[in-house]
Amino acid sequence: MTAIHHDDLHNRYTIQSLDIAISVLQIMAEHGKPMMLSEISEISGEAASKLHRYLSTLSQMGFVVQREKHGAYALGRSCIQLGLAAMRQVDLFANVDTGLVQLSEETGCHAFISIWTMSGPIVVRWVYSPTEVPSNVAPGRLVPVTRSSPGRVFAAFVSAGQVEPFIAREVAPFKEDPGYEILVRKRIADVLNDRYAIARGEFEPHIMSISVPVFDWHDSSIVVAGCMMSVDASEERTQAVLSVLKRFAEQKSLRPSLSFFAAQEGFTSKI
Repeated sequence: MTAIHHDDLHNRYTIQSLDIAISVLQIMAEHGKPMMLSEISEISGEAASKLHRYLSTLSQMGFVVQREKHGAYALGRSCIQLGLAAMRQVDLFANVDTGLVQLSEETGCHAFISIWTMSGPIVVRWVYSPTEVPSNVAPGRLVPVTRSSPGRVFAAFVSAGQVEPFIAREVAPFKEDPGYEILVRKRIADVLNDRYAIARGEFEPHIMSISVPVFDWHDSSIVVAGCMMSVDASEERTQAVLSVLKRFAEQKSLRPSLSFFAAQEGFTSKI
């Protein structure tokens, strides 16, 4: 019988530990909200006492946070930082990211990039403009699908299977008013045709945001670029900022035929 060396045992144990740690993070990401230890244990099939050790280590490294003793666990800042580092290696994100400062300077607005995640739209890059009103939005902030301009862009262009659960959840509190869902879905359909979204005071009462999609080579993914300004901005200024964003989307899309000014054949409404 072949002898098993100590190093082989160590490597097997190390790899198994890595598998468990990664599976825990994946479970938490797919769940979309903080989870109790018992919930993670039930889904993973691992004993709670064993998972507690993994979560403690992940907490020390910043991948997991526990807001209070014996409370629920949530993904930490290290997960965001890791995701951002990965995105810097992706051509589409890098292409948009390099122009964000100039976009803010040219428009005089706060500028941002948002991506779609399993938890919904998240702002991953933010350039602050001192000439605009303060905003609570910052990198790592999740934004609603139906009440934010980046959310509506994703709702229009991301597959229905991914966005429908978020739309259903956000319109559920208004089920007594059937007209509300009709309005929400019309706004999303308009984004599909117009290729931009404007949200006035719906997410933050004093903020208006405008967002445009930037496409990759194969129309398989998008990032959303946008600007935020005072909700009291004039129509003239709003249109001027929109014009700059249209040009930005045209220049930054990796496949120009899919950009803002292109013919919209190939896109059909999911509403």
